[in-house]
Amino acid sequence: MADMLADRGFQQGYLYSGLYTVLMVGCGYEALIRWRGIAIRKAYQTWRFASLISFQAIFFLLVNVVAVQALSTKYAWRAWGLYQPYPLFFNTFFWWYEGDPAWIIYTFVGAGILGSLIAIPIAARNHGKRFYTWVCGCGGLAETVGDRWRHLAAKGNRSRAWEFQGVVIFAGSVLIGLVVVGLYQSDGNNVWWYAYDYLVDFWLVAVIPIALYR
Repeated sequence: MADMLADRGFQQGYLYSGLYTVLMVGCGYEALIRWRGIAIRKAYQTWRFASLISFQAIFFLLVNVVAVQALSTKYAWRAWGLYQPYPLFFNTFFWWYEGDPAWIIYTFVGAGILGSLIAIPIAARNHGKRFYTWVCGCGGLAETVGDRWRHLAAKGNRSRAWEFQGVVIFAGSVLIGLVVVGLYQSDGNNVWWYAYDYLVDFWLVAVIPIALYR
């Protein structure tokens, strides 16, 4: 508890993720009820929203309660990387310093590599891109809070025309990752990290999508 009260960064992250989780759970339940009333495959929609809500709630508790007790607030935030693989969780490979326990480094970096290069490609190959609508907290607000405006979203060729941005962002994240790790020994205090954090993590992941939900 003392670590939590003393760590302002943890407190801010806790409040943000807490509010995010509350919105997802509340609006997710509304979306679940709505889709159960109109969907042909009611069981599919029930399990999809139940899975989406559960993943968010479980990882909120894992990061902010379990990981804090097991790892302290200094490392607990890295548990989000188990849920949101690189490059969604961009800091999997960054902000490591001499003296950090080797087992913590190998655990989270290994999990990031496993998720990004093995688990996600296999899931996408077997289930298509729709698999992320069952688990993805990053797009959780779109699936829950934004569900009532889903009919306004681009579809068909217009939607597919924007899919290239995922490849561009991933390529950019790999380039920046190699630079930060290679030249700065994973320290994010440099223009490369700040550029990605501002353009992608702040604008493309947070501000613009949340604004478009409304």
